[in-house]
Amino acid sequence: MTQLADYGSNRYSQSGEDGVLTEIWRRLGMGGKVCVEFGAGDGVSCSNTASLRLEQGWKAVLIEADPIKAKRCAEQVALPSVAIERAVTTSGPDSIDALLAEHGVTSVDFMSVDVAGMDIWIVTEMASRPRVLCVEFNKTIPAHIEIRPNRMDNRFGVSAATLRRALEQRGYTLIGITDTNCWFVQTADTHHFEDLDTDLAHLLPPEQFMYLATDYLGHAVPLGPTPPWGLRWPPSNTEFVANQSGLLNVDIADSMERWMQWILEQLVDLRRAIAEK
Repeated sequence: MTQLADYGSNRYSQSGEDGVLTEIWRRLGMGGKVCVEFGAGDGVSCSNTASLRLEQGWKAVLIEADPIKAKRCAEQVALPSVAIERAVTTSGPDSIDALLAEHGVTSVDFMSVDVAGMDIWIVTEMASRPRVLCVEFNKTIPAHIEIRPNRMDNRFGVSAATLRRALEQRGYTLIGITDTNCWFVQTADTHHFEDLDTDLAHLLPPEQFMYLATDYLGHAVPLGPTPPWGLRWPPSNTEFVANQSGLLNVDIADSMERWMQWILEQLVDLRRAIAEK
């Protein structure tokens, strides 16, 4: 069965997003030709909106928090598009709704969201209703697991399953995945994509994930491919909200593996806190 990613190709994008967008607009029609991207980087390299802006005449609102990247982005952009140096928040003057209003944008056809952890909070809090949403997720979390940090100031992000459920409640439907991005359309437009395979078990097959098993002494053993950004020591200090009930009981003597015991202790505390609620 065909997947959305099968249409992927790159001119400016990194993981096939240019080709995916071409197919989406072939099915939907281009509408008002207004797009938004944050973080936008320099506005050209690894950009999900550059092809729309530079080759198809779209108006783009490009938002980037890093001053150096934002300056480069501004140098690439000409009216009617705009480049904004700002860190998007969920509310207040730096919220996406406030920034769009500040620049006279009342409707959006396409929005690309990549803000390293805050994505789900921004897209579920905003009033804006883009026709198409491209939102980053953590590709190292298996498809059947719903997990996300309980704070916005994290570097973990969310699973595809968590993101899908959250946006379904906002009236969006998942139509596909490209590398680290989930793609959504308004549920009313889902019929244009009924031929596509949207089963997460197929889009994110089990063999691409790394798991932890234990030997008979309780030592943790990683199984499967290493994440593309590698493994780092010590563990992240991100606090999690998870719906998984299983725990590994690890008796660790090796000093190089003590970080795993720390993680397990946090999970025990989390299960206890959930049980008390």
